[in-house]
Amino acid sequence: SFSAPNFQINYRFLPKWEFVYLRSKTTNLLRRPIYTTVEAYYEPKILAVNYLSYQATEKLTISLFEGTIYSKGDSIVSKHASPWMYNPIPLIGAFVVNKLEANSIIGVNIGYTAGNFARLYGQAAVNPRSSGFGGQLGVRFMEPFKITNLFLQLEGNYTSNKLYRSSNPRLNYSHFNLPLAHTKGESFAEVVVRANYEIKRFYTDLRVVYYSLMDYSSTSHLALYDVGPRANNSIFFTNFELGYRFNKKMNFSVFMNYLVRRDASTSQLTNYLNVGLKTSLINSYIDF
Repeated sequence: SFSAPNFQINYRFLPKWEFVYLRSKTTNLLRRPIYTTVEAYYEPKILAVNYLSYQATEKLTISLFEGTIYSKGDSIVSKHASPWMYNPIPLIGAFVVNKLEANSIIGVNIGYTAGNFARLYGQAAVNPRSSGFGGQLGVRFMEPFKITNLFLQLEGNYTSNKLYRSSNPRLNYSHFNLPLAHTKGESFAEVVVRANYEIKRFYTDLRVVYYSLMDYSSTSHLALYDVGPRANNSIFFTNFELGYRFNKKMNFSVFMNYLVRRDASTSQLTNYLNVGLKTSLINSYIDF
């Protein structure tokens, strides 16, 4: 999504505990009808995230998270967000605050390191008020088969069609009409495969993403109403990159990549061939 002002604290306490406290001002693209400035302001809302992690063993990490959108009024009435917005304890926003004032997602993350070469990870998330749910399972291999600088990843994601929505659409998980979570929003199953290898500053990177969209609407997170038709569809995305890295600190590289995207609903095939110079000073990641 578009950038937003935010405040974050990362606090480690005791040997095995860590807490992340994040608050951000987000925006609905709905202008206030009454204003005294040159241009009417957009409707604001607050994103509050509480993330608590426990390092159970050297290899196992378990985390509890809560993300809540708090109302600051609508296009007519402006008001302060609920004082529960400042609360650092997970689960309060999901069960205490009125559903017309807050929209919460709660869940658990688990990460486990197998040996010295694989990291298994998973997530389960639920919206208690909409009964929406989602999940993730994945594994990352670091130098498998003892091949130096080889990286492999396999990941699966799923969300239902109500995970990020609220009965008050102004509290949907969105910012500037874009989803705050996944690029596709919700109502999808996704498979991600990635491989990366480097030798003597030459590198290759392969990403393959497959989406199965179920009862999907690209406008389901709009702050006023859902205007889009529902559809079932699949999208296949592949990106292959070959390059030479001059500077690892800034990732200054010369590269060539080839991107293919196929949309089954329209039989549309998109091809891109790119050649250029780049750094990692600006994050540019496309997989949708």
